[in-house]
Amino acid sequence: MMHNVYQRIFDPATQAYFYHNVKTGETSWMTPRGLKIKPKTSPNGGLDDDEPSSLPPGWREAFDEATQHIYYVNESTKETSWTIPQGGAWKPFVLDEDEAATLLQAAWRGRRGRDRVRAVLADTIEAIADPVTGATTYFNKKTNISSAHAPRLPLTPSERPHLRNRLHEFEEVETPRRLFSIGKRNYPRSKAQLIVDAAEDLELENTPALELDMSNLQALKVTGRVWNLDNLERLILKDNRLTRIPSGIQDLTRLVHLDLSHNALATLPSGLQTTKSLTYLDASHNSITTFSPRLWKLKGLIHLDLSHNLLRELPYVEGDLKLLKETGAWGIGIGLLTKLQTLGLSHNQLAAWPTLLESCMALTALDLSHNGISDLGPDLGNLLALDSLHVHHNALSGLPPNFGLLSNLRICLASHNSIVYVPESISDCEKLEVLDLTNNKLTTLPEATKALKTLTQLLLSENPLACYPNHMTDMHKLSDLALASCGMETLPASIWTFSTKQPALSTVDLSHNEFQSLPTAGIPRLRPVLTSIQLSHNALDILEPLLCTCHRLLFLDVSHNALSGLPTEISGLKALEKLVLSYNQLRSVPDSITTLVKLKALHLDHNALATLPQDIGRLAALEYLNISHNMLAFLPSTCHELRRLTYLSAAFNKLEVRPPYLQQRDSMCVDLSNNPFATLEADYHAFLGAVHKAKRDLEHGAYTAAHALFTELLYDAKLRPFAVLHPTHRHIRSMAVCYRGICRYNQISAALRELDGLKDEVATLTRIVHEDAMLRNYIAHRPFSATKGPAVPLKPDDEIAAACARLEALVARKVELRSNVALWRDDAVGDLRAALRLRVEPATTSYTLAMLYSKLQEFPAAVQAWTEAMGSLQTSSVAEDDDETVTSSLVPLLMERARAFAGMGQIPRALMDYRRILAVFPLHAEAQWELNAWSDHHKAFHEPCGVDNEELLRAYAVDVATGIGRRVHDPAVEALATLNEIDSKTEFAAECQRLRDAEALAQVQTALAHKAQKAVRDAAVATTVNRQREIRANLTMQAEEDDQRKRDAAIAHALHLHQLELVREANERAWMEYEEELQRWVEGEQARLRQEELDALEAARRKAEEKAEYKKRLARRGGLRQSASTRGRKKSLK
Repeated sequence: MMHNVYQRIFDPATQAYFYHNVKTGETSWMTPRGLKIKPKTSPNGGLDDDEPSSLPPGWREAFDEATQHIYYVNESTKETSWTIPQGGAWKPFVLDEDEAATLLQAAWRGRRGRDRVRAVLADTIEAIADPVTGATTYFNKKTNISSAHAPRLPLTPSERPHLRNRLHEFEEVETPRRLFSIGKRNYPRSKAQLIVDAAEDLELENTPALELDMSNLQALKVTGRVWNLDNLERLILKDNRLTRIPSGIQDLTRLVHLDLSHNALATLPSGLQTTKSLTYLDASHNSITTFSPRLWKLKGLIHLDLSHNLLRELPYVEGDLKLLKETGAWGIGIGLLTKLQTLGLSHNQLAAWPTLLESCMALTALDLSHNGISDLGPDLGNLLALDSLHVHHNALSGLPPNFGLLSNLRICLASHNSIVYVPESISDCEKLEVLDLTNNKLTTLPEATKALKTLTQLLLSENPLACYPNHMTDMHKLSDLALASCGMETLPASIWTFSTKQPALSTVDLSHNEFQSLPTAGIPRLRPVLTSIQLSHNALDILEPLLCTCHRLLFLDVSHNALSGLPTEISGLKALEKLVLSYNQLRSVPDSITTLVKLKALHLDHNALATLPQDIGRLAALEYLNISHNMLAFLPSTCHELRRLTYLSAAFNKLEVRPPYLQQRDSMCVDLSNNPFATLEADYHAFLGAVHKAKRDLEHGAYTAAHALFTELLYDAKLRPFAVLHPTHRHIRSMAVCYRGICRYNQISAALRELDGLKDEVATLTRIVHEDAMLRNYIAHRPFSATKGPAVPLKPDDEIAAACARLEALVARKVELRSNVALWRDDAVGDLRAALRLRVEPATTSYTLAMLYSKLQEFPAAVQAWTEAMGSLQTSSVAEDDDETVTSSLVPLLMERARAFAGMGQIPRALMDYRRILAVFPLHAEAQWELNAWSDHHKAFHEPCGVDNEELLRAYAVDVATGIGRRVHDPAVEALATLNEIDSKTEFAAECQRLRDAEALAQVQTALAHKAQKAVRDAAVATTVNRQREIRANLTMQAEEDDQRKRDAAIAHALHLHQLELVREANERAWMEYEEELQRWVEGEQARLRQEELDALEAARRKAEEKAEYKKRLARRGGLRQSASTRGRKKSLK
C-alpha cells in the first residue's frame, strides 16, 4: 500500500531523491517509515527492484535497515558505495545537451553560493593564537564573543585556491557533516535514544507509534528521528532543557497532544501551523517572549497553556495579505481559536487585555493571573461560556460594568489587585459559587451581592472595609467566609443571622482585626455546621461560653489576644481537633480541657502558665503539644500516658529535671532547650556518646583508636580542671582515665602474646644459623687428615640467607615490642592508679592493675595490687588468718597472689594462700596441685640449704630490678658490699639511716619533678587547646574560601556555557541564513529555468512562424515566376 502512496523523485539540483505523497501532496527528504523498497541508485544507472544488478568482481550488495537504502561493499578493500560501482559492464549516463547544461549550472551555482556563505563567515570569525599557551580561540566580530571551539560551517568547504587559506582551520570539524550516517545506532544508547528506538521498532512492525513520552530527560535538543514518526498523536517533551523546537515538527501532521512545558524555549516553532489536528498545546514554564502569528491558524486547539513565560503581549497582525488569503481575517490574533476552551496565560508580563480574546466564544476557563493587566476590556461579557476566571495578582482597579453578562461563571478569583468597586451587575451572575476579592482596596460591598444565592465562598480578607458587609443573610449556601485583616473594630449583632433555619456556614476567618468582643446571637443555629473559626490577632479578653457549645467545631484559633482565662464550658467542644491559645495571658488551664478526647494539637506557648492540668494524660488522641515560653517548673506525671504524642516543645521554661518518661520515647520529637538543665545535659550526652564509641572500639580490639578517643576526651577544655567540674563531668573524666589504662593493658597483653609467639621461631632460626656457622668454622679449620672422610652436610646459602633475614626481622620486631611495652607500662600504671584514687570501678581497676604487674613479672607490686583488689571485694577488712572470709570471688585473686609470691621467691607466703583456699574449698583441684608442686620445690631446694623461713617472711621488701629479697631496714642491695665492711652496730645503723634519708629525699625530689612535669603538661595542654581553636578557625576560613572558589568556578563555568550557547546560536543563525539564501537561490534558479524554457518556446514559436512565413513568401515568389514563364511561352507560341 505504501508503494501506491509515495512516489520517489530525483532532484537534479541537489543530486538526491525525495518522496512525494500523491494523496496529501506532502514531500520529505527522509524515507517514509514502512516503505521497505530497494530504491534506484541514480536516475539513469540504477536497476529495478526485480532486476538483478551486475556488479564488478569483489563487490556485493547490502541493505541498510536504518535508512532503508541499498549500498555496495567491496570484500577485499572494505570500500563502500551508495551507487553502483564502475566496472566493465558499466555505461555512463546518457544525457542530452539541455540536461547536461542544467546539471552543470546547478552544481556551479550551488558551489558559488556555498563559497559566498563561507567567505562571509570567515570574515566574521577571527582565529587568535595565545602566545603563552599556544591555544587558538575564535572571536566573533559581530557578537564580540570568544570561543575555544571552531564554529561548524555549512556543507563541505570549498576547494577553490583563493579561499583555501582563509578557511583551512574550519575544514576538519565540518567534513563529518557530509557523511551519510543517518539512522545508524551506536551503543551505548541514551534514554532518549532508547525511547525513539522503541517507537521506530513499532513502526517497522507496522504498528503505529501513537504516543512518545520524552519527559524529564534533561535533553538539550530533540533528535530528528522523532519527526519521521508520522503516526504520532501525543508528544510529551516536558521537563527538559530545550531551547528550540526544529521545524521538522511540521511533519507530524496527525499530532493531537503536544506538551512542551518546563523547558527553556524562547519561541514556538512556526512549522507547528501545519499540524491542523492539534487540540492540546502546553508550553508553560518556558522563556517564550513571542511567536509567529501563523500559529493562530491552529483553529482546532481546545487547550492552550502559555503560563510562566515572558510574554508582554500576544502576537497580533493586521493587513497581512498572505494571512488574509489563508484565514480570511483582516486581524490575525487569538480570536481565530474559536474552539478554545481552556487558556492559561498566568505568570507572564501582559500589560493589557489580549486583543480579540473576546472572540473565543467557547472559552470556559481563563487564567490571566500574575500579570500587570490594569483593565479587563469592555468586551469581557462576550465570553458567555466562561466558567472559571482567574485574574488575581494583577493591577485591576475594578471589574467591568458588563461583568454580569457572564451568566455561566462559577469561579471568580480576583485577589491581590487594586479593585475599589464591584459593579452592580454582578447580581446577574446567578451561578457564581466562589468570589475571591482578597487583598484589594474595597471599602464596601454593593448591596447587589445579596442576590448571589448560590455563593459558597466569599473571601474579602485584607480590604479596608469600614464596617461589616451585612448582605449575607440570604446566602443560604455560604460555607466559607473570610474577613481577616479588614480593620474592623466592632461586629454587628446579626453576624450569625441567616434567613434560613439551616445555614451552611462552616468556616469563618475574622483574624487580624481589632474587635474586643464576639456577638453570640445566632450561634445556636450554627452548632450543627460550624467546623472552623479563626479569631486570632484581635483584642478579645474573654472567650464566650456560648461559642463553646458548637459541638461540631474542629478548629479554634484565639491566639494573639488578651485572654486571661478559659471558661469551664470549653469541655462542650467534643469534636475539637486543634486548639490554638498561643500568645495570651493565661495563668492556668481548666481541668475540663482534659475531656476533649479528640484533640490532636494543643498550642499553649507564650503564656504565663505555671502548671498544667494533672490529668492531661487523658487527651489520648493528642499528637502535638507546644507549651514553650511559659513558667513551668515540672510536667505532670500523666504525660507518659500520651501514647500518640509525636511532638512536644517545652523550651524556655524553668524545668530543672528532665522527665524520665520522655527518654524512652524514640518516636517522639522533644524540645527541652533553654531550660536550666539543657546546657549541662547537652555536653554530658556528647561526652557519653564519645565514651560509648571508644568502648565499642575497645570491644572490637581497636585499642589504639580507643586510646586516642579517651585521650582526646581528657584533653577537652570542658573537662578540665577536675576540681571544679560538675559531678556528671567528673564521672566522664574518671571513666576516660580508667578505660584509657585498660586500653594500654590490652595493648601490653597483645604485645606479650606476640613476643611469646615469636620465641619458638626465633629459637629455631638461631639454632639453624648457629649450627651452620659452627659447621662452616669446622670445615675451615679441620685438619687435612679429616678431609678424606664423608662430606659435611651444609644447608644451601639461599636458605641460610633467608633464615638470617627472617631472624633479623623477628629480632627487630621483638625490640620494637619490648620498647612499646616499656612505654605503655608507665601510661597504664598511671591511669589505673589515678582511677583507683577516683574510685572508678575499683574491683575492675585493681584487678587490671594486678594482672598488669603479674604479666610484667613485677611480683612485689603485683602482690600489693592483688591485696588491694581483694580488699575492694570485701565489705570489711580481712584478717589474714580468718578463713571464714574466703569467698568464691576471692579464690582467683588468692591464686594469682600466691603465684606472685612464688615468682618473687616467697614460697612460704604462697603456701599460706594455697592453704587458705583449701581450708574453705578442699576440693579445689588447681590450688591442691600447685600447693603440692611448690611444697616439693621448697623441700628439694630451700630446706637443704638452711633457708630461714621466718627471716624470709620478714624480708618482704624485694628489689624490683633484681628480684632479691631484703630486710625492711636494708635500703638498697647495691649498698650491701659497703655496709658489710662496717663492724660497729652503731655505725651500721647510722649508715642505714643515712641511706634511708637519702632515699626519702630522692623520693621528695622525684615528686617535685613529677609536679613540675605536670605543670609543663598542663601548659602544653592549654597551648594545644588554643592551637586547636586557631586551627579550627583557620579551617573554617579555608572552607569558606574553598566554597567561594567553588562558587566562582561555578559562575565561570556557567558563563562559559553561556558563551558556548551564544556561539551556537550565532552559528545556527548563520546556518539558517545560509539555508534561506540557498532556498532563495534554488527558487531563483527554478524561476530562471522556467523563464528560459518559456523564452526558448517563444523563440521556437517565432522561428516556426518565421519559417512558415518564409515558406509562404517562397511559395508566392515561385507562383509569380511560374506565371511569368507561362505567359512568356504563350507569347513565343503566338
